[in-house]
Amino acid sequence: MNKLILILLIIAGVWWYQTDPVANSERLHDLARDTHTTYETVVAADIPARVQRLTDVRRAVEAQLHRAEFVPLDNLPIYFRQAVVAIEDKRFYDHGPVDFIGIGRALVTNYQAGETLEGGSTITQQTAKTLFLSQDRSWWRKAEELLLASGLERAYTKDEILEIYVNTVYYGAGAYGIGAAAQTYFGKSAAELSLAECTLLAGLPQAPSAYNPLAHYDAAKIRQQQVLAAMTLQGMISPQTAEKAYAGALPLQGRE
Repeated sequence: MNKLILILLIIAGVWWYQTDPVANSERLHDLARDTHTTYETVVAADIPARVQRLTDVRRAVEAQLHRAEFVPLDNLPIYFRQAVVAIEDKRFYDHGPVDFIGIGRALVTNYQAGETLEGGSTITQQTAKTLFLSQDRSWWRKAEELLLASGLERAYTKDEILEIYVNTVYYGAGAYGIGAAAQTYFGKSAAELSLAECTLLAGLPQAPSAYNPLAHYDAAKIRQQQVLAAMTLQGMISPQTAEKAYAGALPLQGRE
């Protein structure tokens, strides 16, 4: 019965995405591209009306975005952007707000293992959850997540969604957003991150407390290895480059 409900929720979300056009999406895009316009203004002022009815947009945005040092996507190392997509949602640029293939793969993997080992949420869904929702695992929250993800994909490009995601997600140690994470862990700007540092940070959002390298260095290195392996499998880097990055220096702040 739970699987049937999940399928119905997904179908409802995709139907809404395809049949409810947003009249002012062009203005949203113009605002989002203006580096002098904060995402708080963009989301709070112009998010589709249906999304506004699901949550208190302004409260959610203020709670997440004002703490993050915003870093435009173009100012981030290409390796960091690749690492995030590789480990979080490798088909991000090929699917809509919901990845049916990813959900199917996760269901099979989890069924075979008898436990939850893999999730099927896209980066867009994770962005919607980070901005607007609690950590509640109810079916209603999942339905809201699907609707919000659909709204985000109608209002923003894929690059804009990725930009919002990396600037709002939690990286552990009190750091929200990649700018804050780079300063917290390495004492530098996000633009200065090395491949080794990029792959370490890209792996943190899945479990920021458990992978916090200041408190759980070995766990963070295992996670970094998973990120490097994903990038290698997807042809983003060579095995030799991955090995060099894994062995690379990680001058963490506050760690002896």
